[in-house]
Amino acid sequence: QPTVEGSKAPIVQAAFGPRLDLRNPISAALAFPQPDSACRKITNVDEMKGKVALVWRGDSCGFLDKAMHCAEAGAVAVIVMNSETGDAFEMRADGDIPEGQNATFQGMEPSIPAVMLEA
Repeated sequence: QPTVEGSKAPIVQAAFGPRLDLRNPISAALAFPQPDSACRKITNVDEMKGKVALVWRGDSCGFLDKAMHCAEAGAVAVIVMNSETGDAFEMRADGDIPEGQNATFQGMEPSIPAVMLEA
């Protein structure tokens, strides 16, 4: 089971993107993208390069869009904080897309791993 160092909360890998390799853990500083939901193009790209993006669940996009925006900004992985009641779960490419919204990156795969962490 993957973990985030210093956290006892369970994490769950996304159904999309590369899998975490537990033999070669990612060791990088956390960075907070702007916007913090990562639902639009990240504006603080210089702060994101080589870091693990910490984003909030929700806003106006799905999980795949969050991961793709973070990957485009140079993050090495993305952690989605489950800010809603309930356990962390496997994020799907079409999951959490608000009604009436389309996924910008539908059918694409991010180049970085994505996990959900219980808040």
